[in-house]
Amino acid sequence: MNSHQKHFTVGFVFFLVGILAGQFLKNIPYLTLDPSVSPLEVANLLVGIVIAILIPFTVKKYIEDKKDIKSFLVDEFKELITTIHEVKAIIIKARSNHAFTADNRNDILAQFHESELKVNSITEQLKIAFVAQTPKTEAVLKELLWKYDHYITGGELMNSSFTAVDERFFRESNIEYSKMETGLKKLIHEVYKF
Repeated sequence: MNSHQKHFTVGFVFFLVGILAGQFLKNIPYLTLDPSVSPLEVANLLVGIVIAILIPFTVKKYIEDKKDIKSFLVDEFKELITTIHEVKAIIIKARSNHAFTADNRNDILAQFHESELKVNSITEQLKIAFVAQTPKTEAVLKELLWKYDHYITGGELMNSSFTAVDERFFRESNIEYSKMETGLKKLIHEVYKF
């Protein structure tokens, strides 16, 4: 039984206890009902009381559910940033080793593949939880990843003749990574606003 049902049950029990107490304590008329009041008016009053009790609990539960979903999505975005950060870490390590190998290329491709899977997972979850906001967020998310992926894997880095990370490539790749990371962090802020 969830908290909403518990509150309703407790309220209903108090209501019944009140009716029973009123029947047994007819000699103490704290509240009398005017005989000219129709049963429809009494029912209307009871419906108003029930609505006044149920709406705050329902709205609170809805807001808390969305908060949990947003937190979960934000964690997914953070994992995506961590996954893509591995690409940067591979480049940094290759630079410090003064050598870029085929294994480095394969590791980078593997990280981008994992990133694409994570992006697909995030967009599917967005489609379930936030239908209206999904197309814009999905487009921005995929563009951010595509630009960084294209810069890293679509250029000289994937050529077998690329054997060391020079200062120019290192600086440019950091700039591209920073753009992508900043874009993902902006998306995190937008998810909180949904």
